[in-house]
Amino acid sequence: MVSGNELTPTESERRPLKPRLAIDASVGGADISEVEHEIETIVSWYSGRFGSSDFVTFKELYFQNFGKVFPEDEYFNQRMSYFIDQFVFEFQMPALESQIEENTPFEQFLLVNPNTAFRSAKHSIFSVQRVQPQYLLIRDLLSKERHRIEIHHGASFAGIQKKDLFQGFLYELREGISLSRGLIFHPTNVHSLIKKELKNLLNNGNLNRLNLLARLAHQQLRHLRHLHVNARIFYNTKAKGYREAPTS
Repeated sequence: MVSGNELTPTESERRPLKPRLAIDASVGGADISEVEHEIETIVSWYSGRFGSSDFVTFKELYFQNFGKVFPEDEYFNQRMSYFIDQFVFEFQMPALESQIEENTPFEQFLLVNPNTAFRSAKHSIFSVQRVQPQYLLIRDLLSKERHRIEIHHGASFAGIQKKDLFQGFLYELREGISLSRGLIFHPTNVHSLIKKELKNLLNNGNLNRLNLLARLAHQQLRHLRHLHVNARIFYNTKAKGYREAPTS
């Protein structure tokens, strides 16, 4: 249950929520970053070799699990960047004759393009510990690892604040670590709920990383569509009036 005052949005929650981006908000064209260009190259290579059906199928699955967005949504670009990250780094390709185990598109691309800028990517939920003009210090709340992200590859930390909580991908590059643009920032007044749930899941050994991240992303999307409602209604599974987001 939540108290009566938790059901009333604060003044800050009544204001429209601006997208929080780690890099330039544009998609494609001249403003695309080096890192994003590399990701587009991987997607194009995959589609050219294996066709586009897997990409389309995975997008529908993504919409079911992480929440569907539309081109008119102001957060559409972020969510689609998040989807592309998942396709490149987490989609399990059908086994090929030359493969003993299934690979992701990135892993398969790496076999034939070993000089790619990427070394790996990490999909998790992070807490911002320090924001400086030249670097960002964040903590992975699932692995407890800390990461220092330097300003490079067109990145900007404008709008990111200490104690922010977000989920998304970290790119591990030859030169260091970079943030994806597809970051999902969770409202301040639900941080304690999320951290408490993470602590319980980790202590009990019941953590399913992808299921957790999908649910949190879906909850944040429901909040964005109902900004007049206190976010805790969508995040607190024990709150009166809470309903699980549909998965289809």
